[in-house]
Amino acid sequence: MVIFVQNHLIMGIFDIFQRRKDVISKAYQPSQYLRALQFNQELSELLGGDSFIARSDYKHFISEYQEEYKFFCSIVEANILEDYVGKNNLDIAQIESFITLYKEIQDLTKESATIKKHNAQFVANHIKSERGYLDNILKACDPAISLDEEQREVVLSDEDHTLVIAGAGAGKTTTVAAKVRYLVDKQGVAPGQILVISFTNKAVDELRDRINHMLKIPCEI
Repeated sequence: MVIFVQNHLIMGIFDIFQRRKDVISKAYQPSQYLRALQFNQELSELLGGDSFIARSDYKHFISEYQEEYKFFCSIVEANILEDYVGKNNLDIAQIESFITLYKEIQDLTKESATIKKHNAQFVANHIKSERGYLDNILKACDPAISLDEEQREVVLSDEDHTLVIAGAGAGKTTTVAAKVRYLVDKQGVAPGQILVISFTNKAVDELRDRINHMLKIPCEI
């Protein structure tokens, strides 16, 4: 019985020292590394959400973590990353992930491969899950209207700036009307925040007829 108590006390003391060691170890981790962990966590949460990721959702990361990126790049260029990691008892995979992902997103004129993959999967998933909604999105305008796959991709995509190129009679007016309804129904955008502009009076009249009158969405056209 005494031996049991002694062993129990020894293990308890060992646990206390181990926890204290862990706390001290974490407290002395370099600030750049802790910031890299924070970046990885924030981007992971963004990628884990069920939403289309626009550039405006992550562009603030570029300025917020620029100094940490420069710091780790200088270490890599000096070929001392492994020494730095070993000396500070850090996870090299976290640093490499930070460098790779930051490098991907820093040029906003190019789409990050990781985010592009996420967005493509989001669109593919919602083309399936929202099929019933998309099938009937413009039934109030014309029961015969049915969006094709490319039109559905346009409706579901939510990048800050999107260029859609289509020829005459390809369904541009239909796509714009569907996009407006999707923004109001699914994205919670107030009609007053939407402005639709066309370059011909005929197209404006068609859009007003479909969006304002048939869909009952009072946005400015």
